[in-house]
Amino acid sequence: MKNKLHYLGYTFIIFIFGIINTNAQICDAGPDRTLECINNGVTVNLDDLLADAGKNDTNSNSSKVFSRRWVLKSAPLSPRGPRRIPPVENGDKVDFPNTGAGPEEYYVFEYTVSDDGCTDTSEITICVLGDEAASFNESSLYICEDETVTNKDELFNASPLNEIRDFFGYWEDADNNELTESSFPLGEGAYTYFDSSGNINDVLVYEIPCSNKDINLSFANAQNTNDGVNDYFEVDVMIQTINSTGSFKLRDGKLFFQYNVAAFGEYVNANDRIEVTQPDGYIAGQSSDSDPSKKNYYEFKTYDNTNNGSVNRVSWGFSGYFTLTSNNVNETPKKLCHLKIKYVDATKLPLFTYESNGIYDDQFREYSTIYPFNNGSISNDSFDSNGATLSDNDFEILTNISLFPNPTKNTLYTKGDISKIKTIHIYSITGKHVMTIKNSFEEINISRLETSIYFVKLNTENTSKTFKIIKK
Repeated sequence: MKNKLHYLGYTFIIFIFGIINTNAQICDAGPDRTLECINNGVTVNLDDLLADAGKNDTNSNSSKVFSRRWVLKSAPLSPRGPRRIPPVENGDKVDFPNTGAGPEEYYVFEYTVSDDGCTDTSEITICVLGDEAASFNESSLYICEDETVTNKDELFNASPLNEIRDFFGYWEDADNNELTESSFPLGEGAYTYFDSSGNINDVLVYEIPCSNKDINLSFANAQNTNDGVNDYFEVDVMIQTINSTGSFKLRDGKLFFQYNVAAFGEYVNANDRIEVTQPDGYIAGQSSDSDPSKKNYYEFKTYDNTNNGSVNRVSWGFSGYFTLTSNNVNETPKKLCHLKIKYVDATKLPLFTYESNGIYDDQFREYSTIYPFNNGSISNDSFDSNGATLSDNDFEILTNISLFPNPTKNTLYTKGDISKIKTIHIYSITGKHVMTIKNSFEEINISRLETSIYFVKLNTENTSKTFKIIKK
């Protein structure tokens, strides 16, 4: 199939179970097929595409409850890894990305129809046309007055590259001179990338004063968790000033992380395995000083970063409004954001670290009241990844603990080494805390709880694991 060699396989369910009543027990997903091309960047109902193709798979003659499921199997490779297709409108529709001009692209889905008596699966390939006109995007890169741009990857890092098709194009400066390796280092100016399909990405490089602040990025509160179905690694990103350089108002920034592919798989963003949040109490979740109902930071962006062929690097960045009246970064470590990454194999260590060499440094700036609203690029940043290390002993112990029986009426029993458990907390399905156990972890009496679903969280000193249980 055309372009098939360019696919990278990855799987996640994008919507589940449309249910209708029917008349006979027939499960027929139809043959494998490629549907006619749809326009770039549109929102569609996948079932409607099948109906438009001439086979009304959404109206079977089954007499039992009939269900349908679409699973994305592979998508075209973009400069930021496989393209993402997030579900929208409660999963009834799918939002295809806008990928600029260029050849049509192909997305492969596994389409399954089933009831409690039969199941049938087929492979549905959806063709997406490129735009007639090339796309144009513009982004900014701020460097200190005494620094330079050292290579093309540093320019690429400044842009999300959403509508760029590939890295096979070329860069030009403002005088239309093509950039080669000998063109570097670069100073302030406008630089343009043209991909092989003519899509355009401008990077405007600004030289701004260097900040006199030194900062350190670290991790804290690393733990493994479980929501009753999936295992996760969670950790807080911390920021502080060091070397007695005072405090400042944080304007914007960007971080790059590396992780263990054996634990999390490739391309954690494309595969919807990473979630970056900014809860209340975190700097990135801070509200405006003048209007507490408005958040100060915005444009939170997470991307797989594929420089040098990497499949285990992900970035997160943010920008801020100009509404702070007091400094929010000082010598006391403060939480910046919270990371939650889903395991594909929770028996493997996360090996989660900052990417902190060369072009991944110097990505933070402080506020100014003068355009471009940066008082300085912070050129002296350091990174400490030790806080993301789980206790090997605790990690192995919780991995091997289980609760039984499930469902249960009165009592839960723990199986495994419980010597490191400090507390057990039980939460209702709505998240309300309903019980704490501080000892005698071998046997948990839940007879006083009402019949329902609960989450049981086991805590050691350094990590935790959550089980979903059913109280009969």
